[in-house]
Amino acid sequence: MMKRTLLLIPFLLVLFASCNTTKMLTSGVKAGEVTDLQLMEPLGFVALIQQGSEPVHNDSLSRIGSLMLDEILSKQSLLPVTGRIDFSNDWLRHQVKNEVLDLCARIEKQKTLDNVVLGSTVDSLLEASGKRFGLFVLLQGVTRTKRNYLNQSIKGGVVGLLSLGMFIPVPIKAQTRVLALVVDAEKNDVAFFRSTVFKNKEPLDIEVLKSDVGDLFEKYFWVTK
Repeated sequence: MMKRTLLLIPFLLVLFASCNTTKMLTSGVKAGEVTDLQLMEPLGFVALIQQGSEPVHNDSLSRIGSLMLDEILSKQSLLPVTGRIDFSNDWLRHQVKNEVLDLCARIEKQKTLDNVVLGSTVDSLLEASGKRFGLFVLLQGVTRTKRNYLNQSIKGGVVGLLSLGMFIPVPIKAQTRVLALVVDAEKNDVAFFRSTVFKNKEPLDIEVLKSDVGDLFEKYFWVTK
């Protein structure tokens, strides 16, 4: 039950998010100080809506999303990434996912990085590698089957007719959210946090994800002219 609850957290955040790119939060560590950054295995949380409007976590889509993020990040030459850390087994991956989701939930609740402490698994991964900084990037997405979207659109049209056009519910076809954290093992905290949201954009659209990643690190690791 705990695992299911934790996996549902991203979808709740996605469905109620309203902005495109959140305010950048930093601990005071400047981008120039972030050297020898280790790319942690990207994490994907993608839900599929097949019946009604209930999102259900989909392992296959989540895996595809994490691989797509990995490809994008590995080609981003402006990030000061010098190595990577992958999770050696499913138990470790599960522990890291839970700790990172908990970090994101706490940061978004208090809207500051103050008093946000790394979980023991994340901290030990970096310490074992002898590195100070690690980069986590998460994909949180919701998509619908074509049949479900069509059915919900038809229902919305019926409601519109019954309400004489005063209320016409339009289903959200998809939503994509990407979050990034730079964690600091030396200080045992988070040095950087930011997220982006795209409504009605598919979470497995490579161009959408590229745009998300570009927006995340704008004015921290680079400035677009």
